[in-house]
Amino acid sequence: MPGRLKDKIAIVTGASSGLGRAISLAFGAEGACVVCSDIREESKGESQDEDAQLYTHDLVVQRGGKAFFQKCDTGSSDEVERLVECAVKEYGRVDIMVNNAGITAEGALGREAGDQPIWNVAEDTWDRTMRVNAKGVFLGCKWASRQMVKQEPGPSGDRGWIINIAVRTPGTPTATRTMESGKPH
Repeated sequence: MPGRLKDKIAIVTGASSGLGRAISLAFGAEGACVVCSDIREESKGESQDEDAQLYTHDLVVQRGGKAFFQKCDTGSSDEVERLVECAVKEYGRVDIMVNNAGITAEGALGREAGDQPIWNVAEDTWDRTMRVNAKGVFLGCKWASRQMVKQEPGPSGDRGWIINIAVRTPGTPTATRTMESGKPH
């Protein structure tokens, strides 16, 4: 197993599907111990490959890495704090925090709701989107950095890395794509 991340402890939010799953698998392949976090263990079924039915953490382990799943709603301070605590309890520290979890109007209301004009978007949809996409990143940074400053520096002198993922929908925002134009993923 290659070792660019050998023995680094990584938390990845939104790890059950998409980019979070790919990051988790890549980190595991590079030797990191991965805490795969999401609101559910199962993938959204976006992938057509033969491993799509396996949980991300199980696939990391099957491929020779170390990983476990910790359920977490990234918009809940208590749950994000618990996520970091579980990583520390299992592995002793947190070296990498990947704030990847994110939703769009489609995630909040279903695919057909994502292509509606902004004047038809309910405020609770906006609130839920901001809870995950903005507050979730803030909470991931807050609780991971709080842990990292308590840790002894690693061999390179750092106490940890925080990576915040944002994905922009291709094209220019329009009245029917305003909710998704700057979403984190």
